[in-house]
Amino acid sequence: MKDTFAKRNFLTFMIFLISFILGIFLLVKTFSDQKFAFLKYKEQSNIDYKVYLKDNNFFDEKYIEKGKTYITSLIDYIHVDYDYNIDFDQEVSGEYSYKVIAKIEANKLDNAGTYWEKEYDITDLKTEKVNKKNNIAINQSVDVNYNQYNDILKDFIKSVGLSNAEGTLKVYLQINSNVDGKNISAPIESELVLKLPLSQLAIEASIDSEVENDVHEIREELKKDNVLIFLLATTGGILILLSVASFVTLVKEFKAFASGNEFELQLANILSTYDSIIVNTEHEPEIEGYNVIQVENFNELIDAHSEIRLPINFYRTKDEGIFILYKDKTAWRYTMKKRKRSAKHER
Repeated sequence: MKDTFAKRNFLTFMIFLISFILGIFLLVKTFSDQKFAFLKYKEQSNIDYKVYLKDNNFFDEKYIEKGKTYITSLIDYIHVDYDYNIDFDQEVSGEYSYKVIAKIEANKLDNAGTYWEKEYDITDLKTEKVNKKNNIAINQSVDVNYNQYNDILKDFIKSVGLSNAEGTLKVYLQINSNVDGKNISAPIESELVLKLPLSQLAIEASIDSEVENDVHEIREELKKDNVLIFLLATTGGILILLSVASFVTLVKEFKAFASGNEFELQLANILSTYDSIIVNTEHEPEIEGYNVIQVENFNELIDAHSEIRLPINFYRTKDEGIFILYKDKTAWRYTMKKRKRSAKHER
């Protein structure tokens, strides 16, 4: 009976199990499977400059090297060389642009803010193409008319009547690159800045750079194929629905089986549980001449057995299971009967 039920529903169970596992796998893969593309790069930079002097009676040299102190009244112009290099760990294509900008700042004392600032393009914007290269190199030289910017700041201070402003001239190379590697884009912005004090009798230059010589990494999540995502999600959803339908079918089959075989299931449970005290007989035990005590349930028969410690006889007919316990001229009898199914269940 049980074997027949199991065989009949084995396919339904396998459909449920496989559909559920595969459906969950596809849905998880659809919404959690992330893949990334990576691009590593390293920037290197250098700013070199020379301060060229006006004709004067004090210095024999035409210019003074970087890192010195300069008398502003003797400055003719400043020659600046920018060197910028970026190496990628893979070939890239795209373009990059750069220009040199001079920025005047009229600052409040003690870095408390800025009164005014203005930018001037020293060079035009230059744009270069990159086609399957691992490196971008920029070498740009400019001559900076220091006195021109110094005069502009002095005019501003005089015009607005400031007496507590500090001036700074920033001459910087601005670089913007937008290149593509394998499945990844790399927008990179960098600046190489030369700082010069303004409106002072003597100055010392300083160099700032956003460029760090460390290796940087760009990570970008790969775009998923929307059609593939739709197919995976739809397939996973259908499989989950199929597994639910299979599970519902299994539950209904089990309920129907349990309802239609309640007698067989209960009888099999008693026989297996109390096998050690039950004796199967081929013929219905005789009760003629015995004082027969009909018990209402099998537990009462077990209680009687606990008192007299004798085996329980069992005889099976088509629709009944008969249990009898003998002691002298007394017989305890319990009869388990199969319930008749209603006409509704018979159809």
